Amino acid sequence: MTKAVDPPLRLLLVGAGRIASDWLRVIDKVPAVDLVGIADLRFDLAKAVAETRGVPAHATVEAALAAGAVDAALVAVPPSSHVSVSQRCLEAGAHVLCEKPFTLDRASAERLFEVADQRGLHLSMSAKFRHVPDVIAAKARLAAGAIGEPLCVRQSFLGVVPMRDRWNSDPAQSGGGVWIDNGTHSVDLLRYLFGPIAWVVATAPRANDDLAVEDTMRVLCGFATGAAAASGMTAVIDTSWSLPATEAYYLECFGTAGSLHLGWSASILRSDARRVLHVGDGYDKMLALQRQLEHFVACARGLEEPVLDREDILASVVVIEAGYRSLRDAGRRCAVEDTVACTDESSDSAEGKR
Repeated sequence: MTKAVDPPLRLLLVGAGRIASDWLRVIDKVPAVDLVGIADLRFDLAKAVAETRGVPAHATVEAALAAGAVDAALVAVPPSSHVSVSQRCLEAGAHVLCEKPFTLDRASAERLFEVADQRGLHLSMSAKFRHVPDVIAAKARLAAGAIGEPLCVRQSFLGVVPMRDRWNSDPAQSGGGVWIDNGTHSVDLLRYLFGPIAWVVATAPRANDDLAVEDTMRVLCGFATGAAAASGMTAVIDTSWSLPATEAYYLECFGTAGSLHLGWSASILRSDARRVLHVGDGYDKMLALQRQLEHFVACARGLEEPVLDREDILASVVVIEAGYRSLRDAGRRCAVEDTVACTDESSDSAEGKR
């Protein structure tokens, strides 16, 4: 007897901007979803993109949801609209995969999960680095003690990206600058590999492009639990839209018995004896997004447990809030569990001084 195959999830793409082009390439490779429409307030853009896929275009998410059955929505609009768009989709009975940053504050994130819980729907955030094979392999090696006790981490997402004419540099739409944009990936990557972040110290130079938001930010952070907390390990995160990426690795962790290096083209592990082990072939954005979408579908169908759970998503929001709180308080150390109360004493580290 032939086993019945679940029909594809009818997927609505909300947002037709830059990231949507990547998602459309991925959707084409995932048979478990069927694109049924594209919605964007810029209707001409939605129409132009929808015509390339032979699906209807809509000027609003409400119109798209009213036009036909939708099982899931991929929300790829500016962050200021994440809550309203995601909530409308959830209320219409659609599972939601929302682009990062998930929301601009924790209270909004919790409200969205309340709506999802009430309707028994799967709600998640795009966290592509959890689906990079090198990162998954690195987590297993760290857990096995491949580099001994972890002592310090350098993590950077740098690049020269013109932002003057993009919504990312409009705080009313973005909620901030490079920290909320690239930093969301940074803090989730660190949480996945090393555990919850306990505190942060943030500094930022004047924006090189005279933007209304920060275009470069450095954050020093410590950890709450696990081997990283036990060893007193700290991590330095550098994010920038105006500094070129000159290093081969976006994350390096140094321990008592070696070091781990996650790279754009290749990832390696070095032992104390200088022996180099191959960890993976580098970062493939399209593969990571494809695996993430496949995992989202499996979670929506109850076939897999999420690799990114509710606490992970809430943490991604709260750590970003803590970073901005520290920055506003002249680089004071700020506890993540309470972003309102920073310590009275400035950090003694170089990263904590302006």
